[in-house]
Amino acid sequence: MLFGIPRSPRWLVRVNRIPEARQVLQFTGAENVEGELQDIVASIDAAHGHQRESLFSWKYRLPIFLAVSLGMFNQFSASTRLFTT
Repeated sequence: MLFGIPRSPRWLVRVNRIPEARQVLQFTGAENVEGELQDIVASIDAAHGHQRESLFSWKYRLPIFLAVSLGMFNQFSASTRLFTT
């Protein structure tokens, strides 16, 4: 069922398939295809300007610790219920 759904114009622009992105925008009925395409290119260029932050940076240590601890506690409490009944 998904074969009839066109690819995302944003993804097509990211992989340098701009003519296909233009066709998809025309197919979906965009009024200003060139304007939409330029907006997509500009947003991708702006996104590349931001440096990605590592998940394991110092400021995320507490939320990661809490998430892992909560998961371990959940598994521990579930396994102790199995052995006590």
